[in-house]
Amino acid sequence: MPLSEAAALDADGTKASPLVSIGVPTFNRPDLLQVALEHLVAQTHKNIEIVISDNSSPDPSVQKVIEQFSERDGRIRSTRQVESIGAAQNFIFVLRESRGEYFMWAADDDYFEPWFIERCLQQFERAAECALVATEAQYFVPVHGKFDFIAEGRDFRRPVAGSKASRIEHLLANNYGNLIYGLFRRTALIRDSEVLWEKTLLSSLNEIAPLLLAADAGEIVVLPEVGLFKNAPRPVYDQVVWEINGGRHPTGPCLDPRALIGTFRYHWKALQDIYSAIELTTVSIAEQRSLRTYARDRLTSHFFNLAIGYKRQRSTGAPT
Repeated sequence: MPLSEAAALDADGTKASPLVSIGVPTFNRPDLLQVALEHLVAQTHKNIEIVISDNSSPDPSVQKVIEQFSERDGRIRSTRQVESIGAAQNFIFVLRESRGEYFMWAADDDYFEPWFIERCLQQFERAAECALVATEAQYFVPVHGKFDFIAEGRDFRRPVAGSKASRIEHLLANNYGNLIYGLFRRTALIRDSEVLWEKTLLSSLNEIAPLLLAADAGEIVVLPEVGLFKNAPRPVYDQVVWEINGGRHPTGPCLDPRALIGTFRYHWKALQDIYSAIELTTVSIAEQRSLRTYARDRLTSHFFNLAIGYKRQRSTGAPT
């Protein structure tokens, strides 16, 4: 039976483990959480569970929203943390609590097209070597609407079909944040009952560590359709456009020494997390050494581009 048609019941008629788990880490955004959950429960693929972790929100409306959806939909399980466990640990918590063969994170301020899971599963059927399938995303601001679409995933339109080391290098060269909101094979994130992301340093809160481990486990493919709508302010969108198209940075060079030091510290921490993730991959020691050098050079170049406010222009014209 195709994954997109998988039944929610075992052969004996009892309720089966879900095929897909959706992890929703949330904090203090009840109105946005309500919109996010409305789109998740409306997914055309029905054999899912939604695992919510409220990271000790002070606003009681968050729990009210969760309770309302839980009463309407038995596929929802939720936990309220007694005290804040931090953003990264909240992401890891919903993954650890999940049961599905496939897993995805859903931010509490974004929303997905109803076909998102179904079409990602169809790609897994077409390409058994995939470890992660995502769609393109479009940025928006509530009330004000959507920004012009820009394709961040065009370098992942089809499998790289290379070695593990080449997949990891391709990820290092073309990584972008919204890949983390794709659909993963659970085995790409959890090995021998251990959450691989948790074994990295977790010092920068950067999403690249689990993505590197997914690239080690299999191919990463991005479908050309827009299936995710990402809540982000204008400066974030402008930064994304610059990352893709290059040219002059929207805010120019970084002239504030304190901001420059802060940017350097963040990238240094991110590099340490990348190193620790590379050490968890299953490529050879020599390949790990080469990948660390490549990651260092890429991040150094990126920091330099931010500092001078310019990077080599990739394309011209409006975002595509």
